Amino acid sequence: MTSASKDVSILKENIMEQKKHIREGFKRIEKYYTSTLDKRKAETGLSEPPHEILLERSAIIIGLELDSFFASREECERFQGGSEPVRSVFGRGWLGFDYILIGVGTEILLKAIVLKIDPNFIIKDKDFDKQITPSFDKCKKKLISHLRSKKLSPTHLERVEDILELIQLKRNNLAHLNFHNLSDYKEESQVANVLKFLFLYFFKANSFKIVEKLDKVLDETKVSDYVIDYELVKFDEHI
Repeated sequence: MTSASKDVSILKENIMEQKKHIREGFKRIEKYYTSTLDKRKAETGLSEPPHEILLERSAIIIGLELDSFFASREECERFQGGSEPVRSVFGRGWLGFDYILIGVGTEILLKAIVLKIDPNFIIKDKDFDKQITPSFDKCKKKLISHLRSKKLSPTHLERVEDILELIQLKRNNLAHLNFHNLSDYKEESQVANVLKFLFLYFFKANSFKIVEKLDKVLDETKVSDYVIDYELVKFDEHI
């Protein structure tokens, strides 16, 4: 066997190992939720539920983008001598969110929520061979259905659904083509508003750090009184 063919063989082995590792992850999640409470840790080695682990990962990924967002705005302010950031046709639009990280983090958050409220929804829909779980869209619809059952008002439901659709569209556009890109300076505050609600509604005890960052986004992206903003939708009464 030549050195080149040996390298290819090792690479293929690594690919197969990766696929096996992913399948084992799915099986571990299934084992956790299908085991009795007293055996979950012993049979899976998990000291906390998968939905809590996914929550933490979601918060880390979204938090990375928020940190970058704040740093970009501060750099822009320094460059302009302390003035407010302005819209730009270069770089990251008007210094808005990078929706790759926001989109990935939000999808993981949706998976965490669905695992918490109905683990069988993901367990029954997964595919070991294709290594997939329910899509962003399926999890979004499951979430909306759950919130509707909790008597969330039509106005609140619509805002959650609309913002999740916006995140999904922007994430998909960036990942799949990104030939055209459109941003609106009103988006960031609405995205932060809905994400804050989801973190607090489903994971209030463990979301302090990410909610603190989302609150900072809400504070720094307030739309001026003389500018037409989206219809105000507050979630305070639900969190």
